[in-house]
Amino acid sequence: MLRKLLFFIYNLKNYRFKVFKFINEYIKLNNSLYQSIENNRAIQKKRLYRLLKHASLNIPYYQEIVREKRINISLDTIFEDIRKFPILTKELLRENWDLLHSDLKYKKYSINTSGGTTGEPVRFIQTRKYKILNECGKIVFNQIGGYYPGNRLVKLWGNEKDILGMSEGFLKPIENKFFRNIFFQNSFKMSNQDLREYIYQINKIKPNTILAYVQSIYEMAKFIRRNGLAVFSPKSIITSAGILTSEMKEYIEDTFNCEVFNRYGSREVSVIGSSCEVSEKIHIN
Repeated sequence: MLRKLLFFIYNLKNYRFKVFKFINEYIKLNNSLYQSIENNRAIQKKRLYRLLKHASLNIPYYQEIVREKRINISLDTIFEDIRKFPILTKELLRENWDLLHSDLKYKKYSINTSGGTTGEPVRFIQTRKYKILNECGKIVFNQIGGYYPGNRLVKLWGNEKDILGMSEGFLKPIENKFFRNIFFQNSFKMSNQDLREYIYQINKIKPNTILAYVQSIYEMAKFIRRNGLAVFSPKSIITSAGILTSEMKEYIEDTFNCEVFNRYGSREVSVIGSSCEVSEKIHIN
């Protein structure tokens, strides 16, 4: 209970006390997971219509497309209408950066970048509202994977920017350990000595959940089996940043003696979807 209270206080700092907005968005997203496909499709329809309507009226890039293609956006035909717009690729983002935003002076925002694993990193804008929605998505989909705010988490992660950003300096390690209860391991460092140290840490920390890159946790599982090592069994493992095959899933589950959940996401929009305890099919954020 104390951990959850500290986690809540930590997030209040991040969201500048927009508590009710945060709670409202969390409830809406959490409820949507258990509604029928028809109800969720109706919600999707309305949100998509509002999004495209806003873009066509306010964003120069989309205003030009609407004019050129003479697109009439309608709530009834919104799923067909969106197909008339080009997919927003990284190249289009770079080429049309100045045309893809128009009201930043009225918003509080930050600039983030993609990981750059497929080439030159891409800049993208994240407003405070996005950050609230993003955190709500993380919490809800973490819960699907058996992890709740304040539970002990080991994060075997491979994005150096995230790892350094959350572990450098004097305050970050303190925040992670005492407020967030998160312990980082670097999947860029996976030598035999590193893996032995990571397994020792897992056995000592006894995490509720391990959040890991698919390939990294799979390599750790193979190392454990190869060397006949004992490892603590968390309640769950959530994998991301790669394809989790059925063979890999079974191997990791047998090694750690716990359930493995398959998550799909990206740096640009964070959690996109996740499997659950009932089905391998993906719940969409």
